[in-house]
This record gives sequence, C-alpha cells and structure tokens, in this order.
Amino acid sequence: MKKALFIFCLLILLSSCSKKKQKESNPIKTETSLKTTLNLDENSVLKEWVNYYNTKDTSFSIEQFVFSRADTLILSKGNVYGLFDKEFDTIYKDFLVFNKDKQSYIDFDSYNWSIDDDKGVMFSPDQEINWVDIKNKTVNRIDFKGPSQWVEEAFWKNDSTIILLENTVEKKPIITEIKLHEKRITTFEYKKNVVFESEYTTMRLVNKGMMID
Repeated sequence: MKKALFIFCLLILLSSCSKKKQKESNPIKTETSLKTTLNLDENSVLKEWVNYYNTKDTSFSIEQFVFSRADTLILSKGNVYGLFDKEFDTIYKDFLVFNKDKQSYIDFDSYNWSIDDDKGVMFSPDQEINWVDIKNKTVNRIDFKGPSQWVEEAFWKNDSTIILLENTVEKKPIITEIKLHEKRITTFEYKKNVVFESEYTTMRLVNKGMMID
C-alpha cells in the first residue's frame, strides 16, 4: 500500500514538473514591441516626437521599444484645476491634450510648471498626469513622475487609451499606454539609453510661446 502511494505521489510530482517546464518554454504571449500597436504615420504627435529623436540619433525607432511591465491603473483625485473650475489658469489651455470628442483631456503641464514675475517658466521637480472629464467635472490623477522621469508629450490612441511619451535622467526613452476602461498601464522601454540630453520639453513649450531661461 505504501509503495503504491509513493508511486502515485511520484507521478503527480513528475506531472507537475512537466507542466511547469512546458509553461516556461511556452510563456503567455505579451506584447513585446509597439510596432503592431502604434502607427507612426497615423499620429502627428508621435511622429513629431520620434522625428525629434531621429535628428539626434538616426537609428531611433518605435521598433526598438520592448515590453517592460504591466500594472493596474489606480485613479486618485488630481491636484490641478479643470477647465470647468473658476480657478483654472488659462495659461495652460493651449497645452491640454483633448480626445476626439473634446469631452476629456490630459493635463501633464499645470502641476509641473508655472510662470514667474518675468513671464518665464519655473519647473517643479515633480509632474502629475491628470485625466480630466469635462462632462462629469472630474480630475483624476493617472500617473505621477518624480525628478528622475518625466512626460514629454501625450496623445489619445482612442477615446479610452492614453499614450505617454517619456524620458529619464538615465536617458532611457519610455512609452506608457494607459487603458482607462480596463484600468491597465503597460510600460515599454527603449532597448538602450540614448547618448544625448533630450530638450523636447523645452522645444514644446517654446513653440507655444513660453519663455525658457
């Protein structure tokens, strides 16, 4: 009886190891690049961002971004004013990123910088990225960046998906996809660090009339 029980347990163990090995050799498929999810020619914002990096490094391409991690989106109350608030500073209006029906927008500027007495831009070390729903008058924080990482640009892939184009102090470009309805954040990182300091944020602000010291 004991021998039969031993053989039975051994068979279960071997079966479990076999399944584990099979799972490791055939992992769950995960999006490994952005090539199939983002079309450079269909979005002018993405194209401008990539073109900027291309002027610094001709080998830079969307195909070089690979899956890094997936996280759950946790919404929290944002710390900026919405268009519907009387306290909203109209200096930021040209920097809001609206979705197609103009009922929602992304605000990644108003927490990050302000205007000094000389009309120049003063930057905060932190950046809050907010999704503002105009119809429901809500401001939800969907991401937050400290001094080591920042969003340079953003756009709507569709009415429920936001794309953030980022960089870091290590000069590692990042693309983050935020699916609002699915409450999912997917991060893609560039395969290597770039060798130049990105001044995309400065260029973006100057192109919209801001003064940068």
